Amino acid sequence: VYLKLRQNRGAEALGITPDGRWMFMAMQSPLRNPDKSTDNSRQLRIVKFDLQTLKPVAEFAYVTEDASALTGLKQGDIVISDLVALNEHTLMIDERDKNAGKDAQLKRIYTADLTNATDILGKYDDAAAAGKTLEQMTIADLKTAGIVPASKRTVLDAVAFQYPYEKIEGLSLVNG
Repeated sequence: VYLKLRQNRGAEALGITPDGRWMFMAMQSPLRNPDKSTDNSRQLRIVKFDLQTLKPVAEFAYVTEDASALTGLKQGDIVISDLVALNEHTLMIDERDKNAGKDAQLKRIYTADLTNATDILGKYDDAAAAGKTLEQMTIADLKTAGIVPASKRTVLDAVAFQYPYEKIEGLSLVNG
């Protein structure tokens, strides 16, 4: 299913837990699953890998901010640029819009808590099997299906500090 990506919108974010046990990978944009009609989905995928076996062990839905609450943006203009794994259940995620300077509206670093998030690994990849793919679902569909996405909390709103660029290109964890 990860081959159904929008060109130049693939695996944008990667982080390994400080203990070296787990790796997380997030897609920059929603997958084109089943096709490009999902380019404006709010649901992105985060995969957790066991670095001892090099196999995916879980997958989680991450819901980006709602572009309809912003001016002149389509949902597909909101993406993830990077992540840092703080531990097995907590990530810092860089979520942003496509604009820079005075036009920028969304440049935030969030903590994403996966503790209560639903593991959807292999469950919403095929519309024929699941009814809808993760990317076809609305927020109401997620609730109906019992899918709890990662919970988010803002750590930094760079727009509030008049951050002038399109992207915060990378995140790093220093001294734990």
